[in-house]
Amino acid sequence: MAIKKSNQTDQGQRIVGEIVTRPNIRTMEGDKMALEKEIESVSMKPTPAVKPATETKAASVPPSDLPINEISQAEKKTEPIPPIEDLKPKTKTKKGSRSYWRFVLVGLLLIIITGTGGFFYWQRYLAPELPVEITHYNCQNYQCVEIEGEGENQCSIDLDCEASEPPIPMPFIPVEEVSTIEIDYDSQDLFIERVKTELNKEQDRGSFRQILLKQVSLEQKEYTDLRTLTDGFAIKLPDVVYEFKTIPLIKGEDYTLLSYGQKDQDGGNRLVLIVALEQEVELNISTIQSEDWESDLVADFSALLFYDETLEPATEGFQDNLYKGTGIRYINFPEPGLSIDYLASGNKFIITTSRESAYAVIDALNPEAETEENGEENHE
Repeated sequence: MAIKKSNQTDQGQRIVGEIVTRPNIRTMEGDKMALEKEIESVSMKPTPAVKPATETKAASVPPSDLPINEISQAEKKTEPIPPIEDLKPKTKTKKGSRSYWRFVLVGLLLIIITGTGGFFYWQRYLAPELPVEITHYNCQNYQCVEIEGEGENQCSIDLDCEASEPPIPMPFIPVEEVSTIEIDYDSQDLFIERVKTELNKEQDRGSFRQILLKQVSLEQKEYTDLRTLTDGFAIKLPDVVYEFKTIPLIKGEDYTLLSYGQKDQDGGNRLVLIVALEQEVELNISTIQSEDWESDLVADFSALLFYDETLEPATEGFQDNLYKGTGIRYINFPEPGLSIDYLASGNKFIITTSRESAYAVIDALNPEAETEENGEENHE
């Protein structure tokens, strides 16, 4: 019996030994369990940092129930993970790319140069000529305005359109002061009223004040000449005066209009007109005297007497007088210190509205002349 037990024991040991040394058989269920364990172990571990390519090692197969010979084969089949730099796509430089872009830039430059030169050539030699617009410049409302059509340029800038002051006419005899009356070109009918206002101003006795009449517009200013003055006053001068009157270099210098301050009688101011003749012409009273002209003289000059009432002459027709060798023709009115006197002295023709003013003009023109003894007695 003992021998059997030992045999059984030996047999049992042999069986156990065989079981221990017998290799495991791989099954699908076993692989599935090993894979689940590997996934669980990987998910529980933190993701290791990526090491440089030089330190990258081949991934090892986790422990499993695979046989040793199969594990070694799996390790051989595993390839190392390439570095990140190697995974980036590499740009391949095409040969001749620099030459291509250089060719494009040169071509564009040639196109620009050729186009610009062609445009200027066309503009200068081939383009149709545009019609030239002819204009000129005139002054309108103090502005230099361009006007279509041919014409003489009156201005170049607005400053040229401002009316400049004309030269002042010089008086024929010394005066104490000068007054200027400005009147629009189309307002000659205001001459008498404006002169009347001037005569009503205060003035020293025995003095002369020159009255200048200046016509003005937006573009021009000028002093009136003799013809404009007589037309504005509605008076007529002897034909010989118009025939021989001087042609002045300065407009308005062919006559002198004065206001004289009376010394005697009722005082007041009197109007005086002096007309310049050519230097070689010397008139005398007989040359000027004309019955036709004298008959109209009272009517013409009645407005220039500046008297509110209608005056009738105190004498029949014009009378003769003589003062300092100068002949005078006169007609008196009932009002003291009021008359119409005309005379010729040298190359001057004079009309005044009082005896005193006529004598004062002769004294101014001939200061060295002697007074006639009976000069004042004939003017009554």
